[in-house]
Amino acid sequence: MKRLALIVVIVSCSLFINAQNVITGKWYGFSDNNGFELNFSDDSLYGKEVKSDFAIDSLADLKSIQYIKVIHANDCYYYIGDKNKPDNELEIAVLKIVEAGKRIIAVANYKERFINMDSIDIYIAADTGKKYGINLYNENEFKKMKTFPLIKTMTKEKFKQFLTALLDLKNLCDTLPKQTFKALSLHEYQKVKANNIIIELGYSPYYSDVDMDRLLTKYESDPEFKSLYKALDKKPNHYGNESPDVEIKR
Repeated sequence: MKRLALIVVIVSCSLFINAQNVITGKWYGFSDNNGFELNFSDDSLYGKEVKSDFAIDSLADLKSIQYIKVIHANDCYYYIGDKNKPDNELEIAVLKIVEAGKRIIAVANYKERFINMDSIDIYIAADTGKKYGINLYNENEFKKMKTFPLIKTMTKEKFKQFLTALLDLKNLCDTLPKQTFKALSLHEYQKVKANNIIIELGYSPYYSDVDMDRLLTKYESDPEFKSLYKALDKKPNHYGNESPDVEIKR
């Protein structure tokens, strides 16, 4: 629950939408076999926990956030907020639309604080690099997830796609500096993205360690998967990282 609260706070800082109505309503994210709902209007944002049966429960850790300006640049929306800190620093958060009306990301690799608007303008003008972040899905996509099958029913072809995506994720994170993300470690980022992979493959974002271990064991002796397991070096756990406890049988 502590990690879920952290993820929700990180995402909330990236998702306040002003009167431009770029995004409104309910959006959903998942991490580490936990889910959360973000429901926001023009001037407020509230978070709730989404349980494993997709029931909504209140999450008291999240507060409403106010922003003073929104800048659209570099295919992103930059939200500038003054939280009346003693040092009077301006905070910035970034949202990128991936699929309009369907999926967005709360960008995780960005600079958070600035001394004034001039410094923010300079930063945004130069902020043209690759964006990495946490997937959020709209309410229609969330409703579809309720009908998704469990990962224990994953087909061999889908499992191959899953391992391939995990390998791509691992290779990406291996190239990124440890301080790429301001509020997430690379390890935590992989946990979130591994869950996103499961969703994109059409399976429920909720699964147990036992279910994942059984799936991994099912194909570990299959020659078709030998190169993937070898590239991953060790059997990947359900977060998409290497599991130091279990060696791959070759």
